[in-house]
Amino acid sequence: MRHVARAAHRRGIPLVVSTLIPRADAHLRSSAERQRRIVNRELHRARWVNLLVDFDRAVRAPDGGWNPTYDSGDQVHLNPAGYRVLARTVPIALLDRTITR
Repeated sequence: MRHVARAAHRRGIPLVVSTLIPRADAHLRSSAERQRRIVNRELHRARWVNLLVDFDRAVRAPDGGWNPTYDSGDQVHLNPAGYRVLARTVPIALLDRTITR
């Protein structure tokens, strides 16, 4: 990710990045879930990100999985309400300023 960031910044391209969302059926102690949390933590700390959109926080349930309200029924894909929540998470005015700098 850092390599891509350096290449983009050399070309004057700002980076808008989102966190990874949890899976509805993810076991909270699985290695995939641990890796997802590590990636998200690193994204929050990354100085090379121009704008971070926290999709994880938008759809996460208190128990750490995703909010069942947003499950399409297959425990893998969000339903339309879940995608609307993600869309509302993107700060359009800030996104416009980030891209046009």
